[in-house]
Amino acid sequence: MTERFEQLQKSSECLYTIGSPLVIAATALLKDTQTGEILAQVKFQNIGNQKIVAVFADFEAKDISGDALNGVINFQFLDLNAKRNEYFGSKTAANIPDGRTRQIVINIKRVVFADKTAWDAPANAIWSPIVMHPLAETFENVDLIEQYRRETIAKAKYTPEDVLDLWVCTCGAY
Repeated sequence: MTERFEQLQKSSECLYTIGSPLVIAATALLKDTQTGEILAQVKFQNIGNQKIVAVFADFEAKDISGDALNGVINFQFLDLNAKRNEYFGSKTAANIPDGRTRQIVINIKRVVFADKTAWDAPANAIWSPIVMHPLAETFENVDLIEQYRRETIAKAKYTPEDVLDLWVCTCGAY
């Protein structure tokens, strides 16, 4: 039996732009093998202090060679209730109109909060990867990692660092 959805693109790379109340935690581009439809999924994480109730986004569509295709403008993730550190959005798929699409780029335009205020992304926002360095990359051996954990926190996984205007904790939280 064949799978219903064929995965065309997948990324677990966290993306962030300065000032954003959320990160793009993962993206996927799928092809429905029964209908031929192309679907985009996005997993967000709320890193702000306010509940997120809606996200507006554009999906840039590209073919296999990277040429622009007809994407989706102003897609709305609605009826959310995402608190700080919660993941959301992955159960809502955007239907990408061009069946030749093999790559997507997501651009967040607006985030609406429970109190009806909003954060609007700057027109020139660049969504950059958040690179986290596991302790094994920083320390030469296991003894140094264990010493670091004894002197900081037992659950330490990463080297804490500043990324853009975020501080990434040793536990991986923003």
